Amino acid sequence: MALFAVVLVLLGLRGAGRAAGLSLVALGAAALVVALAVDLPDTRGSGRLPESLAYENARARAGAGLRLEIAGGALLVVAGGLLAAGASGGRRPASGLSAGERQR
Repeated sequence: MALFAVVLVLLGLRGAGRAAGLSLVALGAAALVVALAVDLPDTRGSGRLPESLAYENARARAGAGLRLEIAGGALLVVAGGLLAAGASGGRRPASGLSAGERQR
């Protein structure tokens, strides 16, 4: 996912801003769904694993990895939204004149 996010950011900065931004939002939303719907419930587990007696009283807990996963997904959503909004926000050229004003 991270490599795909980097490619989308580079595409967005090179001119495909709106499509790349919306794709980043979708990628961030997918990361959040995985973190909250799949990984978070696993942090509440406890009990015995069948493989070994060494894990007889093992307990799962949410650690830094889960927090970073959620933060990364949220940042992708925000960055994608900003990229998509900036791409559709009609930027003016450096001269301060629009294309129509320069032709006059």
